[in-house]
Amino acid sequence: MDKLTLDKLISQILGEPDDPGSGQVYCDEPIIRRASEIKKPKVPAKIREMRNIARTREAYWKTSAWLFYQQGTFMAEYTDDYDYSGYNKKFFMFMPAYSEMDTEQLRGYFSWRTRFRNGEFMPAPHYFLTLYAQEIVNRIGVSSAEEGFELLARLQQEYPDCPDITENWLSDYAVYYGLPEEYYSRCSEFENDRYITAFANCDETDDDSLYKAVCELSPYKIGSSKFCREYPQEYKQAIVRVVRSLSSFHEKHRKRSLCEALFGKMTERFYRMFEYAAFYEKERHKEVDITVNPVRSYRCRGNGIWSVRRYEKTQASRKLGMIAKETDRLMREAYGFKGALKESDVPKSTVDLIKKVIDAISAEREKASAREKLREIVIDVSQLSRIRADADIVRDKLIVEEEAEQFPESAEEIVMTEEEETPVEESGGLLTAAEKGFVQALLSGADVRAYAAGTGVLPSVLGDGINEKLFDIFADNVIDFTGDKPCILEDYIDDIKQMSENGEL
Repeated sequence: MDKLTLDKLISQILGEPDDPGSGQVYCDEPIIRRASEIKKPKVPAKIREMRNIARTREAYWKTSAWLFYQQGTFMAEYTDDYDYSGYNKKFFMFMPAYSEMDTEQLRGYFSWRTRFRNGEFMPAPHYFLTLYAQEIVNRIGVSSAEEGFELLARLQQEYPDCPDITENWLSDYAVYYGLPEEYYSRCSEFENDRYITAFANCDETDDDSLYKAVCELSPYKIGSSKFCREYPQEYKQAIVRVVRSLSSFHEKHRKRSLCEALFGKMTERFYRMFEYAAFYEKERHKEVDITVNPVRSYRCRGNGIWSVRRYEKTQASRKLGMIAKETDRLMREAYGFKGALKESDVPKSTVDLIKKVIDAISAEREKASAREKLREIVIDVSQLSRIRADADIVRDKLIVEEEAEQFPESAEEIVMTEEEETPVEESGGLLTAAEKGFVQALLSGADVRAYAAGTGVLPSVLGDGINEKLFDIFADNVIDFTGDKPCILEDYIDDIKQMSENGEL
């Protein structure tokens, strides 16, 4: 086909009229270029030599990981400054390799890598990020394991949309290359392990850490709950107690621990390091056992096969979410909060346990409130003299004349008389001598009313004083006055006896 015929054919495709004077209205049209007219990037000699590696006889029977490693090592120090225009082009390459990229893509990648190494973080398509991550895990262009970890961490930091397949490579890198333990805390893969450990050892975990674990591993968004926003401390106190109570319940009445109920059993399974990556292992890894934390460990045997021991689930627990939601629902009922929630699908035993925890917290708050009110009572000592003087006047009017001489004439004499007649109590310990005697009378079954009469103090006054002084130890009243006569509550008899024998009262 000659040039004239070809030009005529292109004119027909574009709808150009044969007669220029036909009166047709012209508009912008895309320019169709011949393949020979399209500008192609120059192929550097280094890239041409790299491509030739794939054509060698050895490459035909080696793996794709071997080829990637050979080509990557060959191009480890290569730099470029090509003006690449395809950064924002949509191009999918699940697991990129040099052999699958055209010249423009290769020059664009090496130019981007050059800028990254120099601290310039230009926009990059996903396959650039994945390709560079594969170079790092193979330690291509990396002088030490520590440097490789920092580069991989920086890549994930500067490009948050880095493909998900590279997410676990940072933790794999730290384990495979035997980095010190301080690197583990920087791996997102191990972050949930810290929260699961809090559940496994909830009795030894402080409230803040346990609550953080609940919030992170619960699919029920606690921070979005209206009740939890209005009563954050109350909900926090309740949910951590619920978790500890459930842990104790499972330990006593179930075959599985609470942690196993939420996250499955602790099992050992096969593990592939740098999954999906073109990772070339030049020699088999030595036999090693690595404990990352209490709930995760790795093992490599002499055959280079890796295994990991951990809980079956390491992400959010649906069961934990239901427990968190049910606690929210029952607290709303207890507080009369508007906006009731639907019941969660949790066992009745769990519901009863949550209710018991909420009732206990409510009772504690009521006692604390009552104690605060008692502490607010203020006695104005400056008015005592006037009160005593008024009492003298009332006394003089009530007694008969012949009995008047038996009473002191003034408030001062009353005070002096009381000071003379009131026995001096021994100091030391939590209780006064009179209160200690009252406790001994209760323990021995003696007539406590007769004892109180001998001290000149009412039994109720002695009992209230003892209850108040021992409340900080037992968080409860130890002497009960609801019956016919006062008595020490059965739950505390042994403790009171022991404290009395040890001289701790």
